[in-house]
Amino acid sequence: MARSALTAAAEIPRWVNTSARPSSGHTVPTDFFGVNVAPGGDARTEDYILQSLRDLRIHNVRMHYSYDSPDSQAQQLLDRLIASGFTVMLCVFPDLEKSRRLSQDSSLQAQWRQFLIELFTRYENCVDLFEIGNTPNRRKWSGFTGRSLLKGWDIARDVARDFSITLAGPNISDFEPLYNSFYLSLIGTSGKVPAVHTDNLFVERVIEPEAYDHRALGRWLTRPGQLNLVKKARILQRLGQRRGSQSFVCTYTCWTVKRLARRSPSPYTKQVDYLLRYLVLAAASGALDRVYWGPLICHRDGLIDDDCDEYPAIDQVSYYRQVKGEAENFSRTPAFSALALVTERLSGATIVRAQHDPLSASLFEFMGIAGDFFAIAWTRDRQCIR
Repeated sequence: MARSALTAAAEIPRWVNTSARPSSGHTVPTDFFGVNVAPGGDARTEDYILQSLRDLRIHNVRMHYSYDSPDSQAQQLLDRLIASGFTVMLCVFPDLEKSRRLSQDSSLQAQWRQFLIELFTRYENCVDLFEIGNTPNRRKWSGFTGRSLLKGWDIARDVARDFSITLAGPNISDFEPLYNSFYLSLIGTSGKVPAVHTDNLFVERVIEPEAYDHRALGRWLTRPGQLNLVKKARILQRLGQRRGSQSFVCTYTCWTVKRLARRSPSPYTKQVDYLLRYLVLAAASGALDRVYWGPLICHRDGLIDDDCDEYPAIDQVSYYRQVKGEAENFSRTPAFSALALVTERLSGATIVRAQHDPLSASLFEFMGIAGDFFAIAWTRDRQCIR
């Protein structure tokens, strides 16, 4: 583990020369957009979820799946998603307390192994990606330590040898590349790294999608470091590639309406603004193969408001376990319509021109998949330009 930590620290100088500017000439993958879903309490909620996904024109969905998921509404929703032709990414992990003790308790290791055998046997040819681990850099949410995640990965990798499946991970949350480097190096010391490198690439803590991160390197290095979304994505992509993970995916990102309300009198409008700006910049980075927005349904964070103020003790980034409320009380936010439009226009589009000033205005020109041309332009918050 000490060697993995040193390897992680050695990455820092390589960040400096990574470009923070989006590039043109890149074509947005047709399957670039995804969303996180969770089961509800009845068939009406499942029907609502499936119809909402169709209205979003999104085929990629991501679900959390743990020990309480088999023979439950979660398994029922998963089966319906597969039967309906959606491409599913399944984030798989033990429950909180068992994750903490996984490296020490042989009976828990046997339980994890059997859980994976049964899961892979049932969904080998149905699930696109099996993501192992959930926010291991947030131990109070996931329970994972470095040793327990490594043990979980060793077992998962061993079980996966008997199946034709693709593993993803380690699902680091936020931009904390030392953790990405540490966990990927740690996993790599005992075998093959995940084929798909995953991270919940939030930028909510710096508010705007274009903003340079003042927390990663400290305020004095905010401007010289130029750690904006584009640069962060490229750093994480290359970090994974150097270890053998050829694909990089953002598994969860959103803005909380509660936080937006502190800065804007129209938080739902601002949510639309940030969603659009984030997805254009993420696509123009050329570093991400897919971005999953999340959650689909939640009062605080969702594209759809469930009309329930209650929020679970474990953050939904780590375990989006269940949709609250009743389907008849759900309401789509403006961000839902925005994501539907972005998915329709940007999927398969080529970035013809990328004119971006991280401190001011941005203009992106696209050629759509049908050969049509369109543009997206904006200024930073509280700015204008002729």
